[in-house]
This record gives sequence, structure tokens and C-alpha cells, in this order.
Amino acid sequence: MSYRLTYKVTSKSNPSKTYSSTAEFWEDHETETSATDTQNAAYTSAGNLEAETSTLSGDGRYVTYVKTYKDRAAFEQYVSSTSSGLTAEAIVLDFERTNAEEI
Repeated sequence: MSYRLTYKVTSKSNPSKTYSSTAEFWEDHETETSATDTQNAAYTSAGNLEAETSTLSGDGRYVTYVKTYKDRAAFEQYVSSTSSGLTAEAIVLDFERTNAEEI
């Protein structure tokens, strides 16, 4: 059963900045997210990450980020194998989990 997580992602490094696109939001934090970007690509090619989407909020202050793993075990493996990258992200981004569901 697939495992979907939804996050509200806000910038700690530029908390008052208004973004015009999701691309601009992620590019603004590219240095700190590069390790997890690489891991996401590897998980996608291995079939463990089925989908990921980003949607900019209406006010341009945050991104709603949705990731769907092939199952909960794939998510748990991702977290354990990517801990250093997730720590780097946490310096500049706040990932507030708003939903987790098996689908």
C-alpha cells in the first residue's frame, strides 16, 4: 500500500520573502536540499518514490509538498538513509507534516 505524506514547507532563511513559483522557492534553498534531491532521484528510479509534487500557496509564503512512497517501509528507509541531508534541510526549511496516509 502506498504511503503519502503532505508537508507545509516554509523558509527559515527567508521567512518574509514572497515567492512567485515553486521553482524559485526550491532554488532559493538549493545548496541545502541538494543531498535530498539526489536521494529523491535514486528512490524514484528504484521505484520506492512514486510521486512528489509542490504547490505554492496563494500568498507565496510556503509550499505544500506531497511525497508518495511505494509503502511505509520505503519511507522509513529513506529517512534513515538520508538523515544528514534532512538535517541540512532543517537549517533553512521547516517541514510541518500536515498529513500522512496509506492509500
